[in-house]
Amino acid sequence: MHRRAFVLAFLAATLHGCGGSSGNTETTAVVTAVVDCTVANRNKIEALLAEFAPLLAGDKPDWKAVVDKAVDAGSTIGGCALADLAQRRAAPEAVSRSSSTAAQPTRSARSVFEEFRSEHAHGAVYRTAKGEL
Repeated sequence: MHRRAFVLAFLAATLHGCGGSSGNTETTAVVTAVVDCTVANRNKIEALLAEFAPLLAGDKPDWKAVVDKAVDAGSTIGGCALADLAQRRAAPEAVSRSSSTAAQPTRSARSVFEEFRSEHAHGAVYRTAKGEL
């Protein structure tokens, strides 16, 4: 009988210390990286922006190709180029009319940058000459 009571007391003490609402107050720090696009690699960023130019010409920018080039360049160079592009082309989301009467939003440089940041740069903040994104 004493052995059973001991096992039950042991289990109760063990289970009490396992998370849940036991008063566990551990916290985890969240750190967001800041990528400085203003000095280092500026020549590579400008070269990538030049590669974007023909892809963005005309009425239908090839955003997939732009993102592919940014991903290939990496989260620093590619992210800085997209951040710079988003700031240069800052404008409200454009709306285009298709052959049907339904309006469909087109992608903007900012929305493409935000997708890249989320998917490839772990939410990093990009510091450019025009400010932080």
